Amino acid sequence: MLLMLIGLFAVSAISSCSSDDNDKVQDIRILGSWKNSNDGTVWTFDDAGNGDIKYSSYTISYRQVFTFSFDGKTLKITQKKDGIYRTESYIVDIITSHRLHGETKEGKELSLKKI
Repeated sequence: MLLMLIGLFAVSAISSCSSDDNDKVQDIRILGSWKNSNDGTVWTFDDAGNGDIKYSSYTISYRQVFTFSFDGKTLKITQKKDGIYRTESYIVDIITSHRLHGETKEGKELSLKKI
C-alpha cells in the first residue's frame, strides 16, 4: 500500500510540472524569425517563450531581448526598459505561415513577415 501511494505521488508530481512549460506558446505559428515591415528589425520567437529583436545598418546595430506569450489571438511581449518590466499586448488579426499583423489598444502596429 505504501509503495502504491509513493508511486501515485511521483506520477502526479511529474505530470504537474510538465504542463507549465507550454503555457506561454499555445500557437506555434509564431515560432521562428520574422522581419518587421515598418522598420526592418528581425524578431525571433522560440518555443520557451523567449525572443529577441535585432537591427543592424552601416552605422548602428542593437539587440533587445524579451519574453512573450501567444495564444493565437493575443501576443504579449514583455521587455525591461529603464529597469522596469513593461508588457505590450497586440491583438492579432492576421496570422498565417508567412504573415502576422496585430495592433495594441493604443494603435501601435506590428506587421511581420516570415523569413
